[in-house]
Formats: sequence, structure tokens, C-alpha cells
Amino acid sequence: LSHPWIVQGTKILGTSVDLSTAHALRDFSHASVFRRCCLKMMSWSLNSEERASVEHDFLQMAKERGVISLARLGEILASTLNMSHEDVKAGFQFMDFGFDQGIRYSDFLAAMLPTKIALSEHRLLSTFKDFDVDKSGLITRENLREILGATVEGLDVESVFDEVDVNQVGSISYESFVAYIRSTSPPSSDTKPVTSRGLFPFNGSVSRRLRS
Repeated sequence: LSHPWIVQGTKILGTSVDLSTAHALRDFSHASVFRRCCLKMMSWSLNSEERASVEHDFLQMAKERGVISLARLGEILASTLNMSHEDVKAGFQFMDFGFDQGIRYSDFLAAMLPTKIALSEHRLLSTFKDFDVDKSGLITRENLREILGATVEGLDVESVFDEVDVNQVGSISYESFVAYIRSTSPPSSDTKPVTSRGLFPFNGSVSRRLRS
């Protein structure tokens, strides 16, 4: 009970960080590949007020080098959500977009969507249009490959597309895109973690920025 990160009420003891922040980090680490990519892209358009709403939480959690280290994240998620070190480490790889052994502010912002920062209709539509490069009103396999490259997080982009195109129609409508991004369904229990090396390769028009 003396552990500095034991939860007290709705806060992480020793900080003023809301417990929902820990849930947001966990949910982001468990999200599908495509959903994480979309949230990262959406985070680029956050305004100063939206960034400021979670900045304090990040600063309290990022005591080392201005990033949230694996050790720090492990302490928080283990004590608040009873996550094992193995689960935390696997999730950490998905959040460490820069491969620098730390969750940076830009990574943290993506994780706060939509738990702590609302997903506006404008933001959803803008992100959909980023993928709809040929302005057809649909996202196709070719669109996804052009934006993300041939592989994403060690997965072939075809597999990433199939996880969204659940009806196997060969394209993703805006309505399907919104429903998928807003979905709170838990991830499949057989989802296997992959090593962070090789995430977001240098082919694809967005891949380099996802790493920044």
C-alpha cells in the first residue's frame, strides 16, 4: 500500500493525473494497427487548447528526458490496472513511434484520443480524406498502400486493410471508417505483439511523419 503509484480515488497517488489517462494509454496500446495510425494522424491537427488539456498529465508522468519511460509506464499501469510487465512492454512498443525507448508528447497526444480528447466530425472527415487520395469517396487497398507503405508494424498493408473491411467489399466508406474508429470493442485475445523495429517503413507518404 506504500507504492507511490497506488490509486487513490480517481487519481494516481502522488500526482493529479486522472485515472482515465492510464486507461487511455492501455486502450491505445491494445488498439488495432489501423486505428493507432489514424489516431496518430489526427493528433497532428489538435489545437493549442486540446493539447493543453492533457499537457499537465504528460509532464507529471514524463520525469525522465521529457518522455514516459518503459519503467515509468510499467509502474503506473501495473499499479492502476494490474497489467503485467510483459503486457506493458508489448504495448510500449506500439506507442514508441520514434524507437527512442520513450513515449514522447506527440505519441501521448495520439493515445489521449478519444478517451481524453473528443473525436470531432471535422477531424474524422479530414483523416478519411487523407486516405481517400483519389477523391473517390472510398478508401481502397491502393489508397492505404500509398499512404502507409507496403507494411505497417510488421504487417502487410493488405492485412491491415482486411481488419477494417470486415464486410469484404474491397473498399471502406466514410460511415464504416467512422464506426471503426469510434468502436470501443476490445481487441482480439490472440493478437500477437511485434517488435517495434521496422514500424512505419520509409515507403508511403505518411510513414516518416508517423515516426516524428
